[in-house]
Amino acid sequence: MDITDTQKREIEKAINELFYTLKAKLMGTFFKGPSIFFEVVGATNPLNTLEGIYNYTYAMMYGPGSKPSKKRIKKLSEITGNYIEAERLKTVNKIMTGIDAADTFVEAREEIDKYIQKATTYVDKLVNTEIRQVQANAEREGIEKLGASLSIDDPTVAKLGVVDEKICKNCKKLWHSKENLHIPKTYKLSELKDGYMDHKSPKPTVGPSHPRCRHVLTMIPPNYGFTANGVIEFKSFGYDIYEEQRK
Repeated sequence: MDITDTQKREIEKAINELFYTLKAKLMGTFFKGPSIFFEVVGATNPLNTLEGIYNYTYAMMYGPGSKPSKKRIKKLSEITGNYIEAERLKTVNKIMTGIDAADTFVEAREEIDKYIQKATTYVDKLVNTEIRQVQANAEREGIEKLGASLSIDDPTVAKLGVVDEKICKNCKKLWHSKENLHIPKTYKLSELKDGYMDHKSPKPTVGPSHPRCRHVLTMIPPNYGFTANGVIEFKSFGYDIYEEQRK
């Protein structure tokens, strides 16, 4: 089947525009790409960018007026941008290869629809995961600053999450007490790993344990612990929930 070079260029252009628009909206001022898409950056609400989400989460953790690490925000934004860029290149390549192999316009359209659907599903999952990754890193930075203000070098932390039929086995093991799932399992902040969790060898991470993970990182203040229902409460002066759980 013959599709003109002009038609192929238009198809490729449309695919690229989808990915660059998303990338520009998420990365905001950290966007790197064709200059025409900087118009998208200018029209995007800063609160909807990964930087905006990071700043908002950090402010909720530590209070308004504080300035989070710009370097950390930039790194997280660029990681997400690289993922989207890799998917853009892969999708364009597969669609153009599929078009060349198609015998009819119907087959060509099916190839386009198939790979656009795959890319859409992947990017939707990626965006949701990266947003939670950004939020988790903002939570961590807020905890670091809060701990420093209380002269705590290595704060005790936990992840609070819903206990229901949707909770995964790794989250049960990593973030909940074996004796009572409603009670969070505590760690020192230094024990949490960066990056993504390896499901073959699960370890506690700062970021989400899996896509759409509902657990939220929080600091447990000195002298505080949990009720049987997992509510944070004052216990007594000198009480250490981290040491208590490891007896």
